[in-house]
Amino acid sequence: MAPERHGIRRAVLGAFTALAALSAGAAVLLGAHPERREDPAGLVQEAALALRAARGRNAAARAPMTLATAQDLYAEGLLERRRQELRFFLLRDFRRAHDVFQASVERAGAATTLAERSARRDRTRASRALAAADAAVLTLTGTEDRIWMAQPVRQRLLRARSLLKEARAFLDHDAFDDAVARARTAQAEADEVGASLHAATSRFADDARLLTWRAWVAETVAWSRSTGRVAVVVDKDAHRLTVYQAGRVVREYDAELGWNNVGDKLHQGDGATPEGRYKITDKKSGGRSRYYKALLLDYPDRDDLRDLEALKASGEIPRDTRIGGLIEIHGEGGRGKDWTDGCVALTNEHIDWLFTSVAVGTPVTIVGSEHGEGHFSELARRLER
Repeated sequence: MAPERHGIRRAVLGAFTALAALSAGAAVLLGAHPERREDPAGLVQEAALALRAARGRNAAARAPMTLATAQDLYAEGLLERRRQELRFFLLRDFRRAHDVFQASVERAGAATTLAERSARRDRTRASRALAAADAAVLTLTGTEDRIWMAQPVRQRLLRARSLLKEARAFLDHDAFDDAVARARTAQAEADEVGASLHAATSRFADDARLLTWRAWVAETVAWSRSTGRVAVVVDKDAHRLTVYQAGRVVREYDAELGWNNVGDKLHQGDGATPEGRYKITDKKSGGRSRYYKALLLDYPDRDDLRDLEALKASGEIPRDTRIGGLIEIHGEGGRGKDWTDGCVALTNEHIDWLFTSVAVGTPVTIVGSEHGEGHFSELARRLER
């Protein structure tokens, strides 16, 4: 019996000795590496916040590979943490979990940096596209109030402005691709409008055409100088009617034109004021004019009729197109816009003075532009490509 008890004692003593040794060894090991038992809960939260920040910067679209790596590391860290939690507490080792979560934090931070850098590049690209579109639209500011536009051209201008507004809204909401697309379309629409207006106004800044118009004016002024009589010159570009007597300027008045103010009259109903050298054929007052008083011109003359026939022959207008007539200098002006069907309108006060100063046969020369100094010629130069 005694030998058995002695054996049991030795076995128990050996077990305690082994346990003590194991505990001492574990204590030494844990003392050397305290993070073995430290639950990485703080790093778990830090990694989760870093991932959330990266997603908030749209890293899923702007840095997808780097974000995916950060997410994989986070998932791996959670798995490793759980694996250690299931082990005997003395055997737990969270060091790998610490390393993996730290790597996830770093990768998520890198994804955020890449996403922010990409967003800055895209914002710059969108801002430049918006600036280019804004400049194209700004060039056309005020044109719809001062220059006649066909309805399709006017609609293009309205669309360009609407698209520009949409582009700004997209930029404000960091929708950069949409902002670029809207801005580029707005610029294209504005460029089309600009090209159309340049085609309509370029003749007002054309040197050869200006020389012709200046020659007409010079001949009219020379006639006034040689006869000592009154002559009238209308400059459509400057919206000015000038009265000469004995070759000297005696009056200048603001003039309003046909609603198609950039065109040269070609036929009935086109709304344009004719350009040429005409004479007054009738002075209408006392209820004979719808517009207070009127000076009737001898439009159309032979040149006008010849031009119309040439257009018919070329097929540019139908053969049955009529040239029209009843072009006058009349009253009821002062409206601040071009509104007549092709006549030249003055205020009633100004037509009163002019009415008493001219006679049947007084020459009236109407030019597109004498000096290339008006809104039409200025716009033509601004839109020059």
